[in-house]
Amino acid sequence: MFDRNATLYNQTLTRPEIKSKNSFSSGTLIVGVGANFDVLERTEFTGIKKYNTPYILGQFDFNPIKNLNIVIGARFEDSNNYESAFTPKIATSYKVNNWLTTKASVGCGFKAPDFRQLYFNFRNSASGYVVLGTQTLYDLYPNLSEIKTIEKELKPETSIGYNFGFQLKPTTNLKFNINFFRNDIKDLIDTFDTQLNASDLGLPLGTRIYSYKNINEVYTQGIELDVNYKLNSNFTVLGGYQFLDTGDKTATSKIKAGEVFFRRTPSSSSEKMTMSNYFGLPNRSKHMANFKVFYQNYKHNFSANIRAVYKSKYALFDTNSSQGIIDQFDDFVSSNTQINIAGAKTFFSLMNFQLGIDNLFNEKESANKKRFANNDSVLRLGRTYYCNVQFNF
Repeated sequence: MFDRNATLYNQTLTRPEIKSKNSFSSGTLIVGVGANFDVLERTEFTGIKKYNTPYILGQFDFNPIKNLNIVIGARFEDSNNYESAFTPKIATSYKVNNWLTTKASVGCGFKAPDFRQLYFNFRNSASGYVVLGTQTLYDLYPNLSEIKTIEKELKPETSIGYNFGFQLKPTTNLKFNINFFRNDIKDLIDTFDTQLNASDLGLPLGTRIYSYKNINEVYTQGIELDVNYKLNSNFTVLGGYQFLDTGDKTATSKIKAGEVFFRRTPSSSSEKMTMSNYFGLPNRSKHMANFKVFYQNYKHNFSANIRAVYKSKYALFDTNSSQGIIDQFDDFVSSNTQINIAGAKTFFSLMNFQLGIDNLFNEKESANKKRFANNDSVLRLGRTYYCNVQFNF
């Protein structure tokens, strides 16, 4: 029997690509051509949505002098929905001596909105929130005047990124990587709380409605540190740390001009925001770290690892009426550390079996339950078990 309440979600993604690698006395040249053909049909849409992006790419890898390597690459892609994009990149590395190598790169980036950001329609009644793509929001509520402030047509992200760093290898078993980075992004696509009245959308009172928007000009910058130490033939220890500084350039201009005010507490008087109060972009932690011990048994085709992952506090949105700008006195999702373990075994080169547990000690961050009672993305913590079986023929 046909179910009138059944929903349709049918997506097909095809990615044909051809690459050619050619070696010359001066270097190696890679050229390629391909395309992404993405087709989506679902109940909530009118008609079938298509996103076609044919592209060509090229890369030349060469050593102009001893110890200096240069890689020059570029990609050009067309689109049936957006303007064409050309994204060049150049990267260099110079081996100073046997234990020190310097690296630098600069490149452009391009990222078009995906179907989720345009057409997503996810509802979690139990947790009291919904996530709607920008076009879905307009299609479902075309007569709601409040959504006119929300962009229907998301723009693609464009960016330019700079990296400079070092690789140090003081011993054969120890390796360090240090990288400084800066990214300037235009039209960053980000999630946000629409602040729409749930009753106007026919939703239960208190339901939060999230969607997507472009942030005109932003920056991300910071430092990344990685260490890799091989204890012996079986054990390897890895660690990493990232400091991330982010900002909305429009917001920082307003703050410097003295145009933004905030309250430290709901009952305190309003005061002018300074750059020392500014936190940065939403959904981004300033500090992240990881530590991993990896075991590999080559004789019995068995491996196991234990990982500790730390993420410092971050904010979801402005909670003290400061023009949507996040400051140090907003409500933050608490920092947390999770321990994850996993193991894998290969049988007769035919089957790979993997078993793991994420958040081994069931870290739940009870403080977040009070601050974000109806936000499943924050509260979706707890222990997770997973198993993966892969057959090789």
